[in-house]
Amino acid sequence: MTLDATGVRSRRALLAGAVGGLAAFAAGAIGRAVPASAADPNDLVLGVYNDTLAGPTHLRNSGSNGSAFIGVATSTGDGVAGQAVSGSGINGVSHSGNGVRGEAIDGGATSIMGLKESPGIAVFGDVLSEDSGYAAVYGRHRGHGPAVYGENMLDGNGASGVAHGTGSGIYAQSDQGRGGLFVGKKAQIRLQPSTGASHPTSGAKGDLFVDKSGRLWFCKGATTWKQIA
Repeated sequence: MTLDATGVRSRRALLAGAVGGLAAFAAGAIGRAVPASAADPNDLVLGVYNDTLAGPTHLRNSGSNGSAFIGVATSTGDGVAGQAVSGSGINGVSHSGNGVRGEAIDGGATSIMGLKESPGIAVFGDVLSEDSGYAAVYGRHRGHGPAVYGENMLDGNGASGVAHGTGSGIYAQSDQGRGGLFVGKKAQIRLQPSTGASHPTSGAKGDLFVDKSGRLWFCKGATTWKQIA
């Protein structure tokens, strides 16, 4: 009696094809970038849009002096971009280092940029301690450019300073050059006339004061004023 091997070979070929297909599917699944799933619904999940109502997601680096989070863009995009409807787009806290640090490798790019498409403040610095003598916004330049630069494209001021106490609205100092340099088409400088009929009773040596009638006064110290014709 001769056995017919056709059916046996067909079943063997079907089984082999099924095993091969399963192996190909497993290899493809390993090769694909599949978003990680979080064990806790409030955990950060990579590769997807995270939405949580339980509060912020924290990244903490307790083992070294490095950063808790680093965002790198190898093209022209942003390393880290933050957007908020009403709160902070990005909130960084550090107990001893920088809360938020931005670094642009390209010489023409901006390290930190504040963009506001509606009326409001693009960049805001606030020091809450009344005992602090540090600046709310501080710029330091090691080259030939200005440490802080302001530019207005319409009819506003390039830079403005307001002191609500007894300090100066704007303070300028140069260790080797001039304390201030003013350039203007209409005038290099303007002193806004006061509403007072004359100069204050006392002043500091070097004060310049213009009363409401347009007279210019120079203070030689204390209560001594001299009108400049």
